[in-house]
Amino acid sequence: MKERIQNTDPIFVRIDELMSKQGKKGKEIIDHLGLAKGTYTNWKTSFSSSYLLHLGKICSYLHTTPNYIIYGDPEEDHPYIRRSINPNESLMEMDLLSVFRQLKSVRQNDLISIAKMMTVD
Repeated sequence: MKERIQNTDPIFVRIDELMSKQGKKGKEIIDHLGLAKGTYTNWKTSFSSSYLLHLGKICSYLHTTPNYIIYGDPEEDHPYIRRSINPNESLMEMDLLSVFRQLKSVRQNDLISIAKMMTVD
């Protein structure tokens, strides 16, 4: 049987640490996100990094900010994340950014062009 490697991605490590500190189990967050059984184990063993697609919802579930999960800065502002008066807005932005990063560069350029057209008054 192939030995699985423990996930050392700093983003996942912070998620896992917050889960432990809050006494939450992997099954609970997976149920909350509506994901398949075994997903958290796949994250924990580096078999999957699909948690990146759910950062906004994970942050909400763990009562934290994307800034902390991504950069480890609990209070400091980071230049790549705009703080918002509406915390749900920054979570939506994180969801959009994580999906955007999964696209091939051609699709990213298409999406940028469409977004620019939509912002023209």
